[in-house]
Amino acid sequence: MMRMKGVRAKARGVALLAVAALLVTACGGGDTDETDPGSTDDPAAEPTDEPSEEPADEPAGEGEAAGSGETFQMRIGNETANDVQEELGELFVARVEEASEGRIEGEFFTAGALGNNIEMLQSIQSGGLEGSIAPTAWMSTFVPELGVLSLPFLFPGESMEEMIGNIGELLEGEAGDLIRASAEEQGFRIISLFGIGPQVIYSSSPIAGLEDLQPRTFRVLPGDEHTRTFADWDVQGVAVPFGEVYTSVQQGVIDGGENPPDVLLKSGFHEVGPNIVETYHNALVSYITVSTEWYDSLPADLQAVVDEVGAELVTEGGALYAERQGAALEELKADEAVDVSAFPAEDLEEMERLNREGVWQVTSDDPVKGPVVEAFLADLEASS
Repeated sequence: MMRMKGVRAKARGVALLAVAALLVTACGGGDTDETDPGSTDDPAAEPTDEPSEEPADEPAGEGEAAGSGETFQMRIGNETANDVQEELGELFVARVEEASEGRIEGEFFTAGALGNNIEMLQSIQSGGLEGSIAPTAWMSTFVPELGVLSLPFLFPGESMEEMIGNIGELLEGEAGDLIRASAEEQGFRIISLFGIGPQVIYSSSPIAGLEDLQPRTFRVLPGDEHTRTFADWDVQGVAVPFGEVYTSVQQGVIDGGENPPDVLLKSGFHEVGPNIVETYHNALVSYITVSTEWYDSLPADLQAVVDEVGAELVTEGGALYAERQGAALEELKADEAVDVSAFPAEDLEEMERLNREGVWQVTSDDPVKGPVVEAFLADLEASS
C-alpha cells in the first residue's frame, strides 16, 4: 500500500533489505553441485559428462519482463503541501503501485520532507531518490532547455482553463521531445508535463499598473527567464526558497511575488500580500520525473506502467489544475480582506513588447535553448 509522509507524519528513514549472498562450492570436480536435484550423496557415484536436461538460466535481455517476482521501491518527493501538486504526486504513486500489482512499492513524501526541489533533483541524479514533482523552473537549473517553458506570454489562451489545456497539448510536439531527450542525458526521465496555470502578481501594497511594480522587489522562481522577465519591466525579481516567502513578505524583505491562484491561496501568501493583479504574464508547467537509472532498472512491463500512468496524468493533471485555479481565484475575490483586480491592458501590451525584445531575444539566441524556441513556435503554428 502506498504511504504518504510529511505534513502530518514525520519522514522516516528508508529501511534497506540486506540480502545474504549464498556461496556455492563445487563438489569433488563433478559437474553437478550439492544443490542440484540430480546429485547424489554416494561418494562412489561417478561424475557424468552428460548435459543436464534442464536448460541453463540465461540473463533476461533488455525489454523482457524479467524478474516478475521482484519488487522495486519508488519514493516520490514534493516540496509544497495541501495543494494540487501534492494531490497529483500522491495519485501518481498510488496508480503506479496499483497498475504494477504491488511490484512497485511507492512512498510519497510531501511538504519538503526529503528536502527542497533542488535537493531532491540532486538526489535523483545521484541515485538517492526515485522521483519528484515540481514546476519545471526548478529543473531548468539542470536542464537549461526547460527554461524556454518559463518565457512570458508563451502559451496562448483566452482563459486560464484554455491556457492550461494548451500547455499539455503543445508539449506533446517536437519541443517537448527535445526537452525530454535533454533531461534524459542529465539523469531525469520526464514522465509527465502538464499545465499548472497562469501566474498572478501579489503585493503587500496596492498595484494599479506597471509603474507601481517598478520600485518594488518580487519573489520569482529560479531560472534566467523569470528574473529577466521582471528585469525587462525594470522590476527587481529575486529567487527566495518557497518556505521563506511568507515571512519574507511579512517582514518587508520583499514586496510580494508571482504564483498561480491555487498556490497563492493554499500557501496563505494573500494574507501578507492581499493586493493581487491578474497579469497572467506567464504560465507554470509541472513535471513528474523519475530517475533514468531507476527507470532503466525496471523490466519492460513495469516501464510501460510508469509511462502509461504518467501519460494519464497529463490530461487529468491539467484538468484538475484548471478547476482548482478557477475556484481559488473566486475564493480570493470573495475575501473582503483581499483586492483582486485586472491589470491595465495597455500595460500588459507594453510588458509583452519589452519581453519580446528582451528575454525572448536572449533565449532565442542561446545555442542550447534557441532550437527549443524554434521547435515550440513551429508546434504552435501547426496547432493553430
